[in-house]
Amino acid sequence: MLPEAGKDAFTGNENLRDVHLGAGTTESFTNMFSGCDNIDTVTVSAGNSVYQADRNVLYANRPDGMHLVFSPAANALSTYTVRPGTVAIDNRAFKGNVNLTSIVLPEGLKSIGASAFSGCVKLADVSFPDSLEQVDGFQNTALEIVDFGRNIVEVKRVAFMGHNPAHVVIRGGKNGSYTASGESAANVQPVKSVYLGEGMVKADLAAYSFNPPAIMVIPSTLSELRLNVPSGQ
Repeated sequence: MLPEAGKDAFTGNENLRDVHLGAGTTESFTNMFSGCDNIDTVTVSAGNSVYQADRNVLYANRPDGMHLVFSPAANALSTYTVRPGTVAIDNRAFKGNVNLTSIVLPEGLKSIGASAFSGCVKLADVSFPDSLEQVDGFQNTALEIVDFGRNIVEVKRVAFMGHNPAHVVIRGGKNGSYTASGESAANVQPVKSVYLGEGMVKADLAAYSFNPPAIMVIPSTLSELRLNVPSGQ
């Protein structure tokens, strides 16, 4: 049981399996357990003012609101609904959750961090809220369609590395930018369609160098568009 522990207290402990956070634990979970890749379960004392656990998924109260911090790779969850009031899915939060097939993200969520769902190889269904602004972290998933709302600020270049969705819909943005993930031997699926709504101002599709989308819809607000169409097309 941890009442309190210092930064990097358990870094790199690959033998650690079960973690219980005591009522007084407020230190960053990510810092304390960085590199502890074999954690199976996380529980929290009822009196903890920062952390709370739900179905082996850890949340933390932060100055900007509630963050979803961590779900062990060993989690058996196939479907999950993120708690209302969550404003961010932190970096690596669901990394390696190979059983996860679908997830519902709540209205009010603003950001999805780096590698948040990386390696969720069965994840094929994500319900994105209209409030979402920053998108990253869907490397090597099974997503075929992504349908974002009207408040996108940025979809990062590496968001879908390893497996491009076949269809990308961004219904609108706030001076928004979309940068396509690159193609490689491990990421050969062509993106068949891209729809960008009003408020999107930048689209970089140069990464689709081998298979440019057959259908592209762009808004009147778009001021920058990059394409890399193969010669002869």
